[in-house]
Amino acid sequence: MFGVVFQHALLHAGAAPWNVFEATRRSIAAGRWPGGFGAWLREALPGEVPDAPAHWFDGPPQSLRMLMPWAVCLGR
Repeated sequence: MFGVVFQHALLHAGAAPWNVFEATRRSIAAGRWPGGFGAWLREALPGEVPDAPAHWFDGPPQSLRMLMPWAVCLGR
């Protein structure tokens, strides 16, 4: 899931990938989706996962938030 969020943030940012990665990681850890991701998810997810829990649209689940201290970015 983090990869999808990061790719969405990267696509919509004008910043260096490392800065986008760190901002995405901090945002998720704080319980917020990066700008625009929640709206995109609300539009895209019901077609892919019709029984998706509604709270997924409001912010990242606790399980994903807890993983953020261990999220790493490899390569350039």
